[in-house]
Amino acid sequence: MRNIKKILLIFTLIEIFFFLSNCQKPKFDNPCDLNSDSHRNTNIVKYITSDSSSFCGIIPSFGSVATPIFTPSAGNKTSLSDINILTSTFGATIYYTTDGTNPTIGSNRYSSALENIWSLAGKTIKAFAVKNGMTDSAILSGVFSYPPLKTGQQTSYAVGDDGESQTGVSRSYTDNGDGTVKDNATGLIWQKCSMGLNNDAGCTGTASNPNWADAGTYCSGLSLGSKTWRLPSRLELETLSHFSGPIIAIAIDSSYFPNTTTNPYWSSSNYVPSSTEAWYINFSAGEISKDSKAVFYYVRCVSGTVKEYGNNLTENGDGTVKDNVTGLIWQKCSNGQSGSNCSGAASSDLWANALSACSGLSLAGKSWRLPNINELKSIIDINKSSGETIDTNIFPNTASGSYWSSTTLVSNTNFSWEVNFSSGFSVSDDTNLQYSYIRCVSGP
Repeated sequence: MRNIKKILLIFTLIEIFFFLSNCQKPKFDNPCDLNSDSHRNTNIVKYITSDSSSFCGIIPSFGSVATPIFTPSAGNKTSLSDINILTSTFGATIYYTTDGTNPTIGSNRYSSALENIWSLAGKTIKAFAVKNGMTDSAILSGVFSYPPLKTGQQTSYAVGDDGESQTGVSRSYTDNGDGTVKDNATGLIWQKCSMGLNNDAGCTGTASNPNWADAGTYCSGLSLGSKTWRLPSRLELETLSHFSGPIIAIAIDSSYFPNTTTNPYWSSSNYVPSSTEAWYINFSAGEISKDSKAVFYYVRCVSGTVKEYGNNLTENGDGTVKDNVTGLIWQKCSNGQSGSNCSGAASSDLWANALSACSGLSLAGKSWRLPNINELKSIIDINKSSGETIDTNIFPNTASGSYWSSTTLVSNTNFSWEVNFSSGFSVSDDTNLQYSYIRCVSGP
């Protein structure tokens, strides 16, 4: 009330000034008259000062807060950046969620950029803005997608293969000079030298190979580069696999991760059907499998927000499925199947014929190809305790066996990479003359 009296006194003095200047009678009108100058002028000052207190028994409303926007805008992205949320209403406060629920003033309060697009890909982000004396903004909603990384394969061995299509996000690393390496495609910070190696330019020495529990303890206790460390998830560790060619000694970029052993490295991800087993990656070629937590494998720690497998799939109703995490469009039914339930037996074929089958597929007006190994791995669901390691509600009647990728095994170009959805393994099969199943991909 004291503030309002001060405002009225200011306007009274202004009107007296105009009277003295223009020889006009000042207006001493009723400030509670909605049509009076005093009422209007008081509300103008209250708006400027964001004063939403009651005036003449009325709580003022100064319109609606502008709906927030994302920068960059939501959608499919192929370069890494943080996600910002902004509103054009000065002084407004933004609240947001990342689990698809509508935000309230009890939700996360926005104060700085969210995590990067790779970390939040596939999550539904919602936000709204509030300000005293104004109506809350409408709710902003959006999903960011981020394709799998390029496999690193540079040589083409057949028309339509991975080496020719070159799909995915480009890879690059930065050596931070403190024993850590930043992956510029994911934002993750990696321990440059494997556990046990000297923290020097060449990572000299002999790497240590603890059991799974001791590997986790080592990473959580690691003091390096002023970071908080942990054992990487399977999905995170997979991002280091590099299927380059034509000649490769190890499936990782050894210029940034020197002296990496050609042996399995532990991930933090449990093998869900058995609590005594966990997933690992063998960097001799990039194979993925699981083993007893009691065995001794190698360790490279990571720093950053944990990212695990988590599909966000949308059935498009035209025989295709969109993966909202990667932006890829998938053939719903395995090759040879049809209908909403993908009835019939999936057909298997040679690798060369699989390439041709996808390039010649006519479905939903899209251009199709055989997926590379990173794309094919992106629809694995390792959280299932039984059945095929894929969302069988979205991809019904998926065959229990191996599916071809377009990526060649560079150490023997008569072999190509596959994913076995009966187990979630990605393995190189016997030869390209092996008969395996086919699911084609398009986009993003």
